[in-house]
Amino acid sequence: MAVKRRHLLYDYLESFYCSSSPHTKELGVIPVIVLDTSAIMDIEKAFVKSGKKTGAVGLEQIAESARGMGKVKFVVTDRVTQECADHHYHLSSNGYRNGLGDIIFSAVRGFNLTARDENLLFRYNTSELSGFDEMRYGLRELFSSTITGKKAEQDPISPTDLDIIDASMFLAQKSAEQFAENIKQDNGSPLENVYRTIVLSSDAHVNKALNLFLSSPDGARYLDYLRPVNAREYFLVEEGKR
Repeated sequence: MAVKRRHLLYDYLESFYCSSSPHTKELGVIPVIVLDTSAIMDIEKAFVKSGKKTGAVGLEQIAESARGMGKVKFVVTDRVTQECADHHYHLSSNGYRNGLGDIIFSAVRGFNLTARDENLLFRYNTSELSGFDEMRYGLRELFSSTITGKKAEQDPISPTDLDIIDASMFLAQKSAEQFAENIKQDNGSPLENVYRTIVLSSDAHVNKALNLFLSSPDGARYLDYLRPVNAREYFLVEEGKR
């Protein structure tokens, strides 16, 4: 049985964002990273274990890996922010081994506030996107149909997972509609203000659901705009520094 080789996460992100064209920045594409609690925790643990004081170093490396395309926008949902606050509290109050330090938690909280200000978070009362509710609820039904028996009861998909999935699909549909509008207006680059989004998660529910979405008839047209990435399939710290 062949062993799957793990690569450095930042090398993969750079290839995803920057290798498609030497002029990606000039085309106006906006790189976006949606962060899940599980990925934030994994980054923090990996860098602290390697001798760094904080996983915020990893977030900086993520941002640098996509800068060939422009300034990275990080998206952190409200529920992810609350989960990170809980982990931060545990670390500061009793040294809980799954805690988050001050620096990375401050960064995560800032990402959440910026995403709100820039309208990057899906709001449940939005009428901004045509057919979006039907699409996201259709994915939930599809996902539920793939999990049966004890696993469906013992390991259900969480509200936080659903928030991340909704936020990711929201960005993908906004991108597709922006691209169509750019083509219609025929004014400059068709990719101007189009998001290219990585969803960085170590959670099986999030990754499975989004891969199901992108392989479905409804979701296949968003493959150019959205990519789920399992953080645990990559090295988070360079070899020799782990």
